[in-house]
Amino acid sequence: MKLQDRVEGTASLVGFSQFIRRALESAEPIEVVQFGRPVGRFFYGSQTDIQWLMPMPAFASDGEGLWAARLLQDQKKLLIQFRSGTDRPAWNKDDLSYVLLEGVNEFSLAYRESPFSPWVQDWSDFKQNDANSVPEAVRITIKVKEKYWPEIIVPFGRVKS
Repeated sequence: MKLQDRVEGTASLVGFSQFIRRALESAEPIEVVQFGRPVGRFFYGSQTDIQWLMPMPAFASDGEGLWAARLLQDQKKLLIQFRSGTDRPAWNKDDLSYVLLEGVNEFSLAYRESPFSPWVQDWSDFKQNDANSVPEAVRITIKVKEKYWPEIIVPFGRVKS
């Protein structure tokens, strides 16, 4: 492997890691209300994608405060999608999407409830009525151009009641 390829690979890893940490750490654990009753928090995760609410920068939000965000792999690309509003959206190809990485061979997510809990691959309906229904941390595993990156673990602050 050439030195230039290693430098570019390291730059991609560092850039992606910094971006996704900031995006996930800014997650807003908004309580979802249906028919006037709280039903849980807006945070959904599976082994293949994760959805959360985050504040969008003023230049991108057209005055809207919170946007739903989704991180997923689409073929060999890692995408982040955005959609305005706090409802759990039905995602589609027309949503605002950005390619974060190309050449992605593998992408997986895992979640844990506490530092001492085992990692689980589904957080879609886990503890929905608990005030702390967001995970303690998310683990991201990525394989780019046939090489595994170091795991990225993003901790979350606990939800304040």
